[in-house]
Amino acid sequence: MKRWLLVMIISLVCLLTAVSAFAYDDNTAGVENTPDDVRSILTSRWPEWEITGWVNPAGLRSSSACAFAAIHKDRSNTLVAFGYKDGHWVYKWSNAGALSQRAYGMQLLEGTDGGKSQARFVIRELTSPTTETVWTQSRSGQPFLLTSYIVHDTDSSILETLTVNAENIQYQGWRTEERKVSFRGTTQRDLRYFSWSAFPKTPDELRTGLTAAPEIPSGDLEALDIKFTGGKRYDVFSAPDRSSLRGGNGKARVSTNGWIQVFGTENDWALIQYSIDASHYRFGYISSKALPKKANVPALSFNAVDAWTTTAVSLTDDPLYSGSELLFLQEGLHVTWLATLGEWAYVEVSSGDWARGFVPLSSVTTSQEIDMENNPSEGGEIVYDGVVTVFHDDRIEFELHIAESGPLASSEVSQIRVTDTFGDSVLAILSPDSYGTYYGNCSLGGDVTSITLTAVDDAGTAYSQIVRIEW
Repeated sequence: MKRWLLVMIISLVCLLTAVSAFAYDDNTAGVENTPDDVRSILTSRWPEWEITGWVNPAGLRSSSACAFAAIHKDRSNTLVAFGYKDGHWVYKWSNAGALSQRAYGMQLLEGTDGGKSQARFVIRELTSPTTETVWTQSRSGQPFLLTSYIVHDTDSSILETLTVNAENIQYQGWRTEERKVSFRGTTQRDLRYFSWSAFPKTPDELRTGLTAAPEIPSGDLEALDIKFTGGKRYDVFSAPDRSSLRGGNGKARVSTNGWIQVFGTENDWALIQYSIDASHYRFGYISSKALPKKANVPALSFNAVDAWTTTAVSLTDDPLYSGSELLFLQEGLHVTWLATLGEWAYVEVSSGDWARGFVPLSSVTTSQEIDMENNPSEGGEIVYDGVVTVFHDDRIEFELHIAESGPLASSEVSQIRVTDTFGDSVLAILSPDSYGTYYGNCSLGGDVTSITLTAVDDAGTAYSQIVRIEW
């Protein structure tokens, strides 16, 4: 009997402990129901601020509880989040950006039933007309996400609503010509990082401010869907170094409150694309330390080759939308071709400003044609006509003539000797055909960037007109 009684007592104690651990709060909303320990925290951290709202959406007093207080001072409002630990409410985080900044405070109200395992609450701004944002937690422990924005008149008649989800925002209004419109795109919905001022609320704002991550054209770059921690901003550079050219007039930055596509890492940098607005996106590099700790992002693998611009062209960091100019490139400029993206070549420029960006495929070639009429001798004379072509795989081809009005026009040139300008090694010997054309080709070492052409007579004597070619 005593053993049975002891078992009953122990079972009752365990049951009471479990009930206490998952207790429910009967007074879940209203300033008057703000718990004393919450008041103490707010008074300590925000002295002289007034509590204008309190809500415990799920009604829990357990480790999975999440409740909120709205506080106000002068023309400032702040939302403060609380958790529950060891029988007391504890501070979690605060976000002033979640509330509009007005001369009056915000109300926090219980939301309608969100369904099984969901919790909801409402932030109300007592303007005229009144605005409300509805926040939903899909299940315990998950963040509260914005699901609705409502504007109603003083008689509670609804004027406008926005229904918000992960892929689009549905607008419905009764005071504009656009009654019902769906806008595809994403915006920051997490209450912890939400910005009231940045959130698009009208059709015009939605049309210009809401964007969606684009499909990436076929090529060498593949986008990864990486979820960043919200509320952060990072400097963006055109190449993986802080000394490289920076877009946005030297102020390019990305906010993690919007979508970010990640393409890979290079040393301590990550290549990304993000939106500036609906008509302007940007490729660039951020510190790889900004990536989430558990993000599995592979290293970039570029098959870099030498290339040259075939025309004057704009280098852009936005190939898919605006095509806005990051840097102007002259015709014949040497670049390093890193990758291909649809109809665009991703290149690196290292002469002058160091930058990476995109140019149309039609504006770049992996072979460089050097017109000898634009390449005189050291004495300034045009010695040869024709073309020298340098290829990215370290080949070079020659198609030369002795210039008719040049200094060797009446000379007997039996050969043109091609040497490495800095190494003096002979790379090729060009002999004329029956039409007087000096054809030939040779392979170059990877470090050869300049050659010397020397005309030679039948006796092997070199003429003094030396022509150097550099690329």
